[in-house]
Amino acid sequence: MKSLLIILVILLLGGCANTKPYPNKTIKNLHISTYKKNASILTGIDVDLHIYQIEENCKKNYLGSIDLEKRNSIDLGLPQNRWIMLSVVFGYTSIGFSGEIKENYFLKPRKGYRYRMKVMHYKKVYNVEIFEIDPRTSREKEIYIRQLNGCRD
Repeated sequence: MKSLLIILVILLLGGCANTKPYPNKTIKNLHISTYKKNASILTGIDVDLHIYQIEENCKKNYLGSIDLEKRNSIDLGLPQNRWIMLSVVFGYTSIGFSGEIKENYFLKPRKGYRYRMKVMHYKKVYNVEIFEIDPRTSREKEIYIRQLNGCRD
C-alpha cells in the first residue's frame, strides 16, 4: 500500500513538471482580462493559458504557461510576425467530479499592433475573445482563428 501511495505522488508531481512559466520578456503587446464567477461555492475553476509558437512544419514549440485564475489582468509580450497558439484551459472541480475544457486560438502578432484578450467563465459558460488594435486608428478587430490552414491540432 505504501509503494502505491509513493507511485501516485510521483505521477502527480510528474504531471506538474510539464509546465513552465512563460518568460514574458519581449515588448508587451497582449493585455488579458479575466472574468470569473462560479456557479456555486462548491465548484472551483482554474484558468490556465499555454503559449506555443507554431513552426513552418506545424510543429508546436511550447513557450510557457500563465495561471490566470488569481489575476484579473496581465500584460504579456508575444513574439511578433510568427504564428502563436494560445491554448486556454478551463479546469473545474465540484463534489465528486472534475474535468477541463480547452480552447485553442491562433494569431500572428504584427509589429506595432496591440492585442486584447478577454477570458470569461460565468456559471458554466466559457468564452474567449481576442482583438487586434490598429496603432494608427485604435480601432479593434476581433480575431477568430481556430485552426491554421494545413495544420491539425
